[in-house]
Amino acid sequence: MKLPSSFQMAPFYENQTEIDEKNLRSEEDKWLSVYFYFDLTEEVKPWLDYERFLAEIFHYWNKNVNQLKAYFHNRKPQKAKPLMMAMSALLIDALFWLNKEKVRKLTSIITDIEGLVYTPVNSGERIHFILTHLSHYQGFVQMEMLFEELKKLYARVKIIERK
Repeated sequence: MKLPSSFQMAPFYENQTEIDEKNLRSEEDKWLSVYFYFDLTEEVKPWLDYERFLAEIFHYWNKNVNQLKAYFHNRKPQKAKPLMMAMSALLIDALFWLNKEKVRKLTSIITDIEGLVYTPVNSGERIHFILTHLSHYQGFVQMEMLFEELKKLYARVKIIERK
């Protein structure tokens, strides 16, 4: 699949123009190996059914958070970096999908996040910190806090929308 130039950005797709879809052996590969897979392919449109798909994102976070903790605890930040990238992409997806929007580009992602209605406090600034500190424990701590805040926000949005 040809990668749009608006997605060819660090840290996700720097110097990359294509994505090899042949390596996608499972549903989990779509979530963790190809950043923003559903936004790029529109195979399904999670932003139209955010409840179901945010539950998937939280599932992958819960499944991998202890591995990330172990990498940082054992001082292996380089091993944590690929998983941190995958989780940060899912975090960004979750923010957009909760707002019923897809990620359209990465070139102005921080500004785009700051323009969303439903976000945890200072999300743009915090995501920027995470993306520039993927191999640092403090980046992980910030990500963990954002995921916890996002879970609470998700519950609040569901209540608001049911009224």
